[in-house]
Amino acid sequence: MPEEFDSKAFRIDPDNLDHECVLQPDILDFFGKRHSVSRDQVDNLEKGLKLLKAQLYKSIRQKADLDNTKITEGGVDNEILTNSVFIDQQRRLREAELTASKAWVDYQVAQRRGDSIDNLVKLHLSGYFGQLDRPGVRETRTQVIEKRLAEIMSQAETNLPVKQVGGTSD
Repeated sequence: MPEEFDSKAFRIDPDNLDHECVLQPDILDFFGKRHSVSRDQVDNLEKGLKLLKAQLYKSIRQKADLDNTKITEGGVDNEILTNSVFIDQQRRLREAELTASKAWVDYQVAQRRGDSIDNLVKLHLSGYFGQLDRPGVRETRTQVIEKRLAEIMSQAETNLPVKQVGGTSD
């Protein structure tokens, strides 16, 4: 499986359902693992942000005590929220959350893809698409359409009025 997928990964070839059925577990596994990894990254960044906040709180309080100044909780919070390292960590967390959300959507789409394959197989087996595939006999939808188009064109040609050239008409 490739590292990155685009929307083509979710496309289903209705003329090759046996291959799609075999491929589906790998696709679902890929997107499930990608979501799991992205959620782990979010969890780790959240823990790191909480730890950083606690460390900053402690150092700001200690600095205020050493300087023999009073600082309010609001003042401590403002210093934490304006700290460049804290801001960078928050940005990284937001990016990771966005990635995890996208990974979750991809996983859900992969699940729906499996449902769609199941439905296509059922429709195919019920004869919904016309001729059932039998061993040794397989017509793709394109072949069926081309065959039907040829029949229509043939009928249209036989029903065209014949144009007479050089003769007299009654």
